[in-house]
Amino acid sequence: MMTMTLNDYLAHRGVLSPFSDFMLDKLRIPHGLTARGWERLQKEAEKARITYAEKRQQAIREYNALLASGEIQAPSKLQRLLATANGHPDNTSTQAARRLLRKRGIDWKTGENLNYYVRLLAASEVKDIFGMNGYPDASAEEWIQDNPDFAWGIFESGTEKLAGYCTIGYADTGYPSIDNYPLKTADSLYLSDVYVMPEYRHQHMATNMIEEVIAMRWHKEKKKEAVFLSTLTDDLQKLYLPIGFIPIDRDGNMVLIPYASQIG
Repeated sequence: MMTMTLNDYLAHRGVLSPFSDFMLDKLRIPHGLTARGWERLQKEAEKARITYAEKRQQAIREYNALLASGEIQAPSKLQRLLATANGHPDNTSTQAARRLLRKRGIDWKTGENLNYYVRLLAASEVKDIFGMNGYPDASAEEWIQDNPDFAWGIFESGTEKLAGYCTIGYADTGYPSIDNYPLKTADSLYLSDVYVMPEYRHQHMATNMIEEVIAMRWHKEKKKEAVFLSTLTDDLQKLYLPIGFIPIDRDGNMVLIPYASQIG
């Protein structure tokens, strides 16, 4: 059975707009109309308006009849939400739809149920990430404790097990290539400490976590700022390239430019 919205059907019938475009064509080129000619054009325009309105109402009746007969079906709320979520990432409606789908545990790209969810770590959970990667860092631990709203975790749905984490704070790095980057501002962000447990790797966990954390952080900040990160090897850069990060030097520093990103 075909799924179709009313607007889709109206567009198919050529009557999507509630207004006739008759006058747009007539007034495209000045005609130097006389008073009588103008009066005749107005009558033609009114006739065209009535004809178009009747045609549009007929199309609406046809659509409702097709629905009633079961020949077509209207999209479900979820289908409409997915359609909105796949709009332009800068649209507020697109961003809202993506957030709502994430909360429902649905992948906005595919419509499939997610086997994970991402959220800000609670203060009581921050201790769980210390030494998670086998390399405890006292300075990082102190930084996270001082900035608990910078630590995010990705959890397995159902078991609620912490599968990985990352941190994202402000880009006060001290790296010249980052500090001097043209798009760098006081509110630019810095992604770091990206880690996924071995048993959860090769499932796109890291990529999904990074994209969702950036999207949620942009939403929290109520604006999109450039996001920087630093890698130790070229192989690690391959993880970030598909997300939209690009290298800015030969030392492993990268940037995600907001207006060039599909993250919303």
